[in-house]
Amino acid sequence: MKELPMKRTWTCGRGRLRRSPARAQRGLTMVEVLVSIVVLAIGLLGLAGLQANGIKINQGSTYRWKATQLAADLADQLRADKTALAAAGAGLSCVISASGALTGTCPGGLLATNLPNWAASQLAMLPGASATFAPNAAGVWEVDIGWDDSRAAQAAPGVAAAPAACGALPTPTTGCFSLVTRI
Repeated sequence: MKELPMKRTWTCGRGRLRRSPARAQRGLTMVEVLVSIVVLAIGLLGLAGLQANGIKINQGSTYRWKATQLAADLADQLRADKTALAAAGAGLSCVISASGALTGTCPGGLLATNLPNWAASQLAMLPGASATFAPNAAGVWEVDIGWDDSRAAQAAPGVAAAPAACGALPTPTTGCFSLVTRI
């Protein structure tokens, strides 16, 4: 069997032409491929990290949306039973946990029956959630919904802790929605 001749290329070095066999360039393509695979892998790992942080932050956005709905729903329940609010007086300041426990000065009547059920079915949708409501001196009511949003805070370190308006909530939370309304 006759061997095929090696492919030869000509290069210019120091003003002379010389032959360089193709064998001298073997393996160079393999190194280039390996380097490009490493660069691609690093890029894909970076994208995976961005995706994971995006999912965490998106979850925090969903929690804020749900807290907005819960605060509006709680304000509507307060409006529906104005007689119980009037009977409770000006010193009313009620805290509701996700388990349905009422602490502080809470109204009686229909609200005392509905709020634990509301908390167990609705407020429990947020992790570590609690709600509080109280009137101020001008007769304006503040409804605060707080929840544990530490997962999103880890994904976005610049996110501040709960605002001062939610300071009355019993547990330290990183997520808070405060609704101020007239009842």
